[in-house]
Amino acid sequence: MPSCVAIERCRVSGSRNLIPVLDLGEQALTGVFPRRREAPVTVGPLRLVWCPDSGLLQLAHSFD
Repeated sequence: MPSCVAIERCRVSGSRNLIPVLDLGEQALTGVFPRRREAPVTVGPLRLVWCPDSGLLQLAHSFD
């Protein structure tokens, strides 16, 4: 099961100035196709943050 960790800094500038933009809650990870119908599909947070210092809109979490 993939794990995720919330980012603390912008991926480009390293700034801690991250502004929440959109939160879609927990979503099933696309591109994951379990072989068995009973196998659970992995879910994770889908949140976007914006860094005004770099202008980058980015996912608020990093996944394995």
